[in-house]
Amino acid sequence: MVDEPLLEIDGVPTWLETPVTDVPPTSPPVQSRPQVLPLNELSWEHFERLCLRYVRSRASVVMTQLYGIRGQKQHGIDLYVRLTEPTLMNARLSWVTAALLFLVILTGSKLWAQGPPYQTDDPVPVDLHHYEFYIFGSADGTPVEMDSSGPAFEFNWGALPRVQVHAILPWGVAAPLNNPVYLPSGSGPTEFGLTDMELGVKIAFIKEGKYVPQIGSFTMFEMPTGNADKGLGVGKVWYKLPIWLQKNVGAWTFDGGAGYEVVPQTGYRNFFYTGWLVKKKLNDRLELGAEVFAHGREGIAAPQTEASSLVDVGGYYHFKQHPGQQFLFCYGHSVAGQTENYAYVGMYWTWGKDKDDKKEGPNEGYVPKQLNGSTF
Repeated sequence: MVDEPLLEIDGVPTWLETPVTDVPPTSPPVQSRPQVLPLNELSWEHFERLCLRYVRSRASVVMTQLYGIRGQKQHGIDLYVRLTEPTLMNARLSWVTAALLFLVILTGSKLWAQGPPYQTDDPVPVDLHHYEFYIFGSADGTPVEMDSSGPAFEFNWGALPRVQVHAILPWGVAAPLNNPVYLPSGSGPTEFGLTDMELGVKIAFIKEGKYVPQIGSFTMFEMPTGNADKGLGVGKVWYKLPIWLQKNVGAWTFDGGAGYEVVPQTGYRNFFYTGWLVKKKLNDRLELGAEVFAHGREGIAAPQTEASSLVDVGGYYHFKQHPGQQFLFCYGHSVAGQTENYAYVGMYWTWGKDKDDKKEGPNEGYVPKQLNGSTF
């Protein structure tokens, strides 16, 4: 090549384009240097960072993050990855979820729904010296997890004028669907047991007038009585802070409001929720209603990993021979956001004694007020 003219074409020497004629003898095979990354020399923190950056480079990944913190149970999971496929999976799983809903509701979610049987509550406390008692089963499911409550027991007491004391003791089922699309959310075995107990106080601040709705609060404290390791509880006290309104127009009742849920636990988020309900008394036996209820993202440890808006339809049936006894029912499905189903069935009793009823029995001459209360 030394004797060849050093001509250039577009800046490239011509000898680089000339076919080789003298091939020196070579002893095969040629041993190349192995291309091995020193992964065994990385600390576990650096290895997690490497995996995180690699996964984020994939086109099908829309979000990824490290799962949990040091010292927390991670069940062998290091990374949380969300792919672009979940919207397709939501459509495929919605009817399966609905079927599972009815299978588990009779056995009895870790629900934050409030006014039985609806998710929207009202600002009307139980009348003074009166009581309410419920036995119910409820369910709330997404493609991540199907949770149910039941048997669950609710008790409300009109302790003071315009003040209601509230408690729920629920047993329930946590049934992760173990869908790899949503990991680490919704993973693990199905568990049954006592879930988080609810304590609360409903206070009516403003009484309903001709042009003014009744306004009140219903602060609730969720006590960590459920086993958080089994998914039956949060593991810390968490709170619901709503404000509700009500206006009555003839046979129609309008309820609505909004609240903020505070969940100070890893894997959960604080979020806003709102509900608006219209119900009508059709006759002395039957009341029907419909609501729109929406909530924000609740965190990767909850079934509701994304925001959702639902439309629910339900009602109450009043027993003729027992004026203080009712049957409650409701079912709803999401219309926007994450696929979600909601359902409630229960029995309701109310009793008490007014000041003017001293000569009557506990239910004689007493017409129960419109259903109030709260559910888990």
